[in-house]
Amino acid sequence: MEHHKRPSNFKDLTVKTASLHDRNLQWAEVRTKGTHPARRSYHTAALYADQMLILGGQDIREGLVGGLWALHIDENEGGNEHWEEVPLQGEAPPALCRHSSVQYQDKWYVFGGTDHNREYKTLFELNLQTWQWTAHTSPSPACPPPIDSHSASLYVNEGMPYMVVFGGFIDGNRANELFVMNMTTFAWSQVPASSTNMPVPRAGHTSIVHKHDLFVFGGSGEDTEKLADLWKCDLRSYVWQRIEARGTAPSGRSGHSVVAYAGVMIVFGGVCERNRETNAMYVYEFALDTWTQIQFETLVQDPTSAFLQEEASPGQKRPKPLASPTKADSSSPSRSLVVAKKRTPVYSGPANPTFGRIMGNIPHPRDGHSAVVYGERMYVFGGDRGQMPFNDVYAYNLDETAVRTPVTAL
Repeated sequence: MEHHKRPSNFKDLTVKTASLHDRNLQWAEVRTKGTHPARRSYHTAALYADQMLILGGQDIREGLVGGLWALHIDENEGGNEHWEEVPLQGEAPPALCRHSSVQYQDKWYVFGGTDHNREYKTLFELNLQTWQWTAHTSPSPACPPPIDSHSASLYVNEGMPYMVVFGGFIDGNRANELFVMNMTTFAWSQVPASSTNMPVPRAGHTSIVHKHDLFVFGGSGEDTEKLADLWKCDLRSYVWQRIEARGTAPSGRSGHSVVAYAGVMIVFGGVCERNRETNAMYVYEFALDTWTQIQFETLVQDPTSAFLQEEASPGQKRPKPLASPTKADSSSPSRSLVVAKKRTPVYSGPANPTFGRIMGNIPHPRDGHSAVVYGERMYVFGGDRGQMPFNDVYAYNLDETAVRTPVTAL
């Protein structure tokens, strides 16, 4: 993902200082006028120029949510920010969730995912100048296989771009295979396991490339165990190494987001053990192999969605997969949706008519959201908590000193 530099001098509409920690003032809720994308989680997102793009996803109560949307970011005048639905032209992807994507120059590459009936292996390429889609299908039936809940990362080596895909559900089973696609020739290859020292099969994890290393964190393992291990794979030799980092590391989680900024990897949100979502935030510094917690888990009383949510047991959030799935009749958990019962209001106050950026408002705990970096801010969209999906947007003000400073030291 490119790191875009833009000036910022938008006017703050509201500043809350009495009861919120100073670190919370790094956050601003981005409220926009006009139409908005439907609430969703497990979509995919990218940043292009001054636009945050989102594609697909699911509403855990309603099913798949299709469509391509662009958030037009204006950091000079927050009140000008707005969403626009972009028509799907050409060989566009169907409605999918738990897919992945990478963006490089003026192209966006979307891969895999599920429609709750089957997994996909088609690569969809979007020309971001013409907004035309092109579908690319590998001639090999097994490389890559149909897959969902995996991760995809951009790796550029000597000017040649590659998409690196790891893990996910293949034939209903969690996997730890590594696939690499040349983004110029669209040729795929599967990387043979170099040793037994490699991550266990997982889904719902994250990955990111720093220099020549692929970093993989967390995810859901066998029996839905939430994993907290951090691995790196040298993309020149494909040798894996487990990282025993110092500092305050995050607990096991899946459905979280990661972004890269100023030599660190920022981990936000996710669902932890006992199916509890979080909005805690951690930073891993690549050069020092050190974890730092920069935001505690925080209860947010007034959700921006002002939506109705079932007060059900968190354990009902996602169905548990079969203990021993077979290739003949297995599926990933994403194929089954939980239908909510009658819901009670989380927030019953009047709708806030204010548009612009509301300083000090922090996101609800969530998983299945997306995050991108634009300028000196991280933008978070959507996700869900329990059975309540979101379509809200938050901006986190990034600072090279703050992202390396433990929250307890402030």
